[in-house]
Amino acid sequence: MNANPTRIKVSMGSLTVEIEGAEEFVQREWDFIKERIPLSQMAVAPLQLATGPEVEGEVAVKPSEEKAPSLREFIAEKNPRGHAEIVTAFAWYLKTYRDTSEVSDVEIRPLYDQTKVRKPKYLKQALIDARNKKGFLDVGSKSGYYKVTDAGDNLVVSDLPREKKKKVI
Repeated sequence: MNANPTRIKVSMGSLTVEIEGAEEFVQREWDFIKERIPLSQMAVAPLQLATGPEVEGEVAVKPSEEKAPSLREFIAEKNPRGHAEIVTAFAWYLKTYRDTSEVSDVEIRPLYDQTKVRKPKYLKQALIDARNKKGFLDVGSKSGYYKVTDAGDNLVVSDLPREKKKKVI
């Protein structure tokens, strides 16, 4: 790391995210955050962007209702079984914590890497199966995009994690 790393500190209510590192890395992460924060969520509050000494910015995000768990913690806690449940849990997480109402295989694929969950051979088929066989997802506004249905909400919120079955002897 160089002597003057690039730093960014984003405050969203009680949640604060700090990113520090090479300028390209910080810029890429900042662009990722900006893409997922809709303009309707923006509010007037201090946002700190800095390279070296801290400098005040002009934009921030409304405080979220609850603190988002990391994706890895979320998947470990919910423990979905099968790729239809896994892609549904990913889509629900993106909808709930990253304000992404519709997903495709492009948004889902990196989540497998982040959580270190083995990818299905055909990810697009897993999304199709979650829709056609399980009813957890529905068709989105564009081809290849899906949104979480009420059945998918119920799966993630109420059914996961499943209780372990006790053996009756």
